[in-house]
Amino acid sequence: MRRALPWVTVGLLILGVGAGAGLGVAAQTPTPGALTAARQISLIVAATRRAKTARFTYSSTSASTNRLLRASTRGNGEVDFGRDTLRTMERDRSISFSGTSTATEKPVAQDTVMDGVWIGRTEYMRFEFDNDPGSPWLKGPTLPKDSFGPLGALQEVGPLGELSLDEGVSGLRIQDAGPGIVHGVETVQYRIVVPTCAASTSRDGFSESMGPLQLWVDGQGRLVQARQSTTEDIAKNARLGELAGEPFPTGRVTSVDLVDLGDFGAPAAIAAPRVLRTNGSSSSGFATFTPGPCH
Repeated sequence: MRRALPWVTVGLLILGVGAGAGLGVAAQTPTPGALTAARQISLIVAATRRAKTARFTYSSTSASTNRLLRASTRGNGEVDFGRDTLRTMERDRSISFSGTSTATEKPVAQDTVMDGVWIGRTEYMRFEFDNDPGSPWLKGPTLPKDSFGPLGALQEVGPLGELSLDEGVSGLRIQDAGPGIVHGVETVQYRIVVPTCAASTSRDGFSESMGPLQLWVDGQGRLVQARQSTTEDIAKNARLGELAGEPFPTGRVTSVDLVDLGDFGAPAAIAAPRVLRTNGSSSSGFATFTPGPCH
């Protein structure tokens, strides 16, 4: 499972940057218990892929009483499922403070613009700090097979990585939350409840709780919106994997991730950009976090 930690995105960039009849609206909705949760998810994914292409927007907003934990991300992109390609344009905003004391410090907003292209399992990325133009494209490594789920690189966007869950996830369930309207489109809303537990031990000083993944599906069974909220508590001297040893702001941060898909079947022309050099490490724009097993 992948989770974005928006407040550390900028630092990580430097480190290396169907369903149709089965899950439609109203009378098309299957009777409860007719399908397992994983099977229902697979039908939604399959119907979305059958559209061949889609355009999307995404956002992540992090709120906290600690100003250093506040951040926001906005992006848009397009995906070609048949050619296994994806392109994104993203803007991140993080807050830091300047000054020699609490009395003199002032908030400073830093904007980072990121362009990303995935060709299969190979990522290309270009990023600019505070709209500094002329940044080169960097090529990351080609990830191993099975790095992505059925949505390909699109699973790197917001909470969509959750859709890679399979029958082996004990306690996974999906709930029909009734009809809804998304951007004028009639949909059925589903709530996917994923059993998770704290991803770090108490001595790591970090814990996470995730709300259900909410999906809105149109009359053709295609995913048109996904939303999830996550709350993270970071204690003093918290250790987070390879970033251990770096100073971390402490407190509670609640993030809301939202993805909208549309323009299904629209032409998409996504090609590998010309690169200045190859980056030797992963250049993903998302900080990822994998929870440990629940007991």
